[in-house]
Amino acid sequence: MITFLYSIKKYFRNVRRWYFYDRHLPGLSIIAKSASIHKTSHVGGDGCITIGDAVSIGFYSFLSVPIHAILKIGERSTIHSFALINGDITIGADCLIGPRVTILSGSHIALTTDLIRSQDQNYLKINGHYPSDPVSIGNDCWIGANAVILPGVHLGTGCVVGANAVVTCSFPEYSVIAGVPARLIRTRSFTT
Repeated sequence: MITFLYSIKKYFRNVRRWYFYDRHLPGLSIIAKSASIHKTSHVGGDGCITIGDAVSIGFYSFLSVPIHAILKIGERSTIHSFALINGDITIGADCLIGPRVTILSGSHIALTTDLIRSQDQNYLKINGHYPSDPVSIGNDCWIGANAVILPGVHLGTGCVVGANAVVTCSFPEYSVIAGVPARLIRTRSFTT
């Protein structure tokens, strides 16, 4: 009887997942069956989404992928509550993304005195998409609560970003960074 109830529960979980996520995803998007997405979170958009095995996405998180963009999250990564991830972003395996973290790859054009909105529309007409500079986060990274990762940032394997940091430039592997704007505090060392 217990196995029957468990199979019914699993069936309804799969139906809910299909109804809220899988049926809305573009053709090339893949969410692993072992990924856990809280029912209050939103994952979607017109771009390509790949979420690996055992990924966990906490409540009220918003992951959006515009057209011509790719969101990839590696195996066993955890995205905590209220995260905002938008654009062309790659997150490696075994990463910890703290609560209220913002990761963006999109930007605006502000080169002339014309309205910024007009400059963005002109860029869209010419290129077919809004300006974007991809973000990549290596394997085994920890992004602290309320951190902001801005367009074009590349964090190497094993980076640690302190809480409330605003990361505006790239850092090599095993960097520990903090501050506004973020700067190198030290590097992670290994004991033998």
